[in-house]
Amino acid sequence: MINTIVLRDPKEVENLYPFSVLHPSYEFLCGCLKNYERWKLLLPDVSFAYESEELLKSSFLERNEIKNPTFRKNVLFIDGNIIPDFSLIEEIKFIISANHSKDISFSCKNKIVAEFKQFSDKESEKINVEIEIKTVNYIWEIIDLNGKQINYDLLLIRERLQQIKNITNPFFGTHLIGNEIYVGRDVEIMPGAVLDASKGAIIIDDEAKIMANSVIIGPAYIGKKTLIKAIAKIYENCSFGEYCKVGGEVEAVVFQGYSNKQHEGFLGHSFVGEWVNFGADTNNSDLKNTYSNIVMRLPGKRVPTDKMFIGLMAGDHTKTAINSQFTTGTTCGIHCNLFHSGFFPSQIPSFTWGGGEGSRIHNFEQAIETAQAMMKRRGKSLNKFEIALMKAEYEKVS
Repeated sequence: MINTIVLRDPKEVENLYPFSVLHPSYEFLCGCLKNYERWKLLLPDVSFAYESEELLKSSFLERNEIKNPTFRKNVLFIDGNIIPDFSLIEEIKFIISANHSKDISFSCKNKIVAEFKQFSDKESEKINVEIEIKTVNYIWEIIDLNGKQINYDLLLIRERLQQIKNITNPFFGTHLIGNEIYVGRDVEIMPGAVLDASKGAIIIDDEAKIMANSVIIGPAYIGKKTLIKAIAKIYENCSFGEYCKVGGEVEAVVFQGYSNKQHEGFLGHSFVGEWVNFGADTNNSDLKNTYSNIVMRLPGKRVPTDKMFIGLMAGDHTKTAINSQFTTGTTCGIHCNLFHSGFFPSQIPSFTWGGGEGSRIHNFEQAIETAQAMMKRRGKSLNKFEIALMKAEYEKVS
């Protein structure tokens, strides 16, 4: 029996850069849900606690208005970058039940990813069990998982959605292809919009708006209060968190939330953090001219991948000027203010001001002021722990 699950950061959480600068591992969006939300829906009768580096944990708890419970016995500690499903939950429960009164370490490929601890008065026998898991070790791995995860997450949120079909379509002048189209409360879909669910489900969440003559190809998730601009081209495997504005051409992209790409320009095979704003005609490459696999650059190391398609990994609070250009496989830190006549480099440190030759470090106080101004428009503000995390990142690059 599990009383409490503690979602914790894995030892290599820095591999989730740039997301990991301001977010714990269990907060990333994939499919229709942030990962900690998925755990809670799969296990509604279990209490949850969260563990990360102290500033990250405190920022997450305050931002999401969560209080960590006190946990005493029968506790499952598990890495927050593991994406759960029904089969994993049932396997873990079965193993715990079959090994009554034992503490259990769960390993995947010889690495411990979870631990069940009884915290009983008597010393417990300890065993190790190998399991198969679906995990996100680098932030770009979300892109390949996203489409299938949208279809899976539909099982978890289906009850609060309305399925629409051509014969029951309440949205005048819209064109529906396929039956796996679902909407939440107070959704607006304007005439001329095309929703093509022939390749996967399309979920349009509460108070989202789809403007006229836009095209959405599933699998796709449009988050709460997100706006899809007129004549937007949303290709398969896209997820947009709450309060985003999206236009132009996008494919296989995840926006964590509160970020904008309102204008023309292409964005593909990319992960975008929160409070990012792309200027008009910002474009990225997601495929090399040589069709070779991409090497990603993280702080202090290069990571070879077996992937041919990777675009931009953009950290929170980054902004681009009009006509900005990102090359294939770019990582960009937080609070960058980017403007440059050519391609930006494939590794852009946090707080970069410019992006080309002669770039300098963004003034910290000015960066915070800009962030607060953008967030105020959505009724949000930085908490003191976020500012401390930003200051720590600033000191690394200054």
